[in-house]
Amino acid sequence: MPDLTTRERQALRAYEEFLARYPDAPEAPEVTERTASYRARLARDRHEDALAFAERALRAGAPFAAIAHLERAERVGPGVSAGEREREQALARQARSALGRYDSALRATHATDGTSLDANARAAEAFLARGLLL
Repeated sequence: MPDLTTRERQALRAYEEFLARYPDAPEAPEVTERTASYRARLARDRHEDALAFAERALRAGAPFAAIAHLERAERVGPGVSAGEREREQALARQARSALGRYDSALRATHATDGTSLDANARAAEAFLARGLLL
């Protein structure tokens, strides 16, 4: 199903306002049903967007950013399909693997160039900050 259109998002907001003001209105059950449908679609859209950003971050070599986007996907998409959850888990495995390689490279650099771990930690923080800006 495609992303919610601007009109559908506006309708969702109007439906929510209607329900807040008139919870006992005769139309409330129908409006509640539509609201639930739009919310579910919006959650799926946000989940899909977060996974797409995680994939992009992994391709860019930014595992920290990928993990941040995967955490967002988990928060916004609690009711996603099993297939989407499997995709999320596969991306998480890739991100953890990339982080392991990054950590190994960081430790190897520290062991060979004599720099302090603090300097390497600052470099890692800069890497993380750049990754989150993707």
